[in-house]
Amino acid sequence: MDQFLLFQTMRGAIDIAPGDIIRGLGHLGDSEVSALSEDEIETLKRRGYLTELSPQQEQEQARTILRVLSEKLQSPVELTFHLQTDGGRQSSQDDSAAASLIDRLFSLADRIADEQGRMVTNVEIPFGHINAQLMTRILDQAQAHNSMVLPQLTFAGFEALTPWLKSENFRHALLVSDRENLSLAVEDAANKIISFFDQQVHPSWKCNISGMSSRQLETILLIFERVRQKYASFTLCLIGETIDETASDNWVTINETSLPFISPENEIVLSTLFSFVLMPNRINYQPFFAPGSHKLTCVLESKQVTYESPTGEKIVGEFDQVEASFEESITPPAVDNAAAEALIQQRVSCKYALLCRCNPDTSECSPGISLKCTEVFEQRLRQVLPLLLFNLKKNKPRAVAGGYNA
Repeated sequence: MDQFLLFQTMRGAIDIAPGDIIRGLGHLGDSEVSALSEDEIETLKRRGYLTELSPQQEQEQARTILRVLSEKLQSPVELTFHLQTDGGRQSSQDDSAAASLIDRLFSLADRIADEQGRMVTNVEIPFGHINAQLMTRILDQAQAHNSMVLPQLTFAGFEALTPWLKSENFRHALLVSDRENLSLAVEDAANKIISFFDQQVHPSWKCNISGMSSRQLETILLIFERVRQKYASFTLCLIGETIDETASDNWVTINETSLPFISPENEIVLSTLFSFVLMPNRINYQPFFAPGSHKLTCVLESKQVTYESPTGEKIVGEFDQVEASFEESITPPAVDNAAAEALIQQRVSCKYALLCRCNPDTSECSPGISLKCTEVFEQRLRQVLPLLLFNLKKNKPRAVAGGYNA
């Protein structure tokens, strides 16, 4: 799905006749604003942004595209390994059992994904030491199953991941931190992040600032500025829930300097807006009808496995128990074409649905276009835009009193 569908759907929702848009563009030269050239207008027409269809025809076209896509999207499989060891040594027998478990988990994930499904392998690394044999086994199996690998690590985990730090193993990494594990060594932390970029691995940083001290908040800014001096594409997502008394609205104050943060539920909005800006020709947003993920999670030290279906059913236990229960009781949900069509019909009339993925049954948004829906959407944008601008600034960021100077 690309900008064409988004543009068609939103424009149809606003109920503006395409012919009026085209004629309006032609009259831009009558004002102080320069008119678009014929080539530019033709390009917009060719890409589907401008058509001669009526609003009703555009809405029907959008519904048709959404209907086809909703039938073709498959549930992805998320396979997550917790590498929790902090340096303790397992026996060779334990290593062998864990390696066998890794193989069996990939095999099960492959069966769940079937031919058209997509598999993503997450590797959580909270400590500075991991089992080298098991890490290598995970990477080898991920490659064999054509699965993208996404390491999720703390500052302590940088050292553990160094032996595998090359783009052939993974292209991205997610640094996660909070008030308990944030490193206060600015230069050392920044150099570790820079080392990932140097190896063509793109790290991003997700930091929960709830309950952080002023010193910790200042450290975050200093690390971010230091990395951005060399790599301007480094991004920082600040998440806040319970912020101390220095917080005001969507900003947290650090010695008279303010940084923007967002609430956890707005991460999807931030991600979508990033896609709009950074990938204008290929917007990767999560459509509202996308099916949920199959989630397989394993703590390798304890050998405990958890399976969660897209509908929320959960099985916890040893691998054999989980596999047997999965085969017996977890069945694909029946396809309700009428319900899917009703959802598409409802959402295609809302110019916000493809961006914010609001659910009228569980959120403040009302079905279709309403004053309340508009207010909620504007609130979400007001919270997200400052953090988006904070990350998009290409030169050295400069925080100033009262907000971020972008």
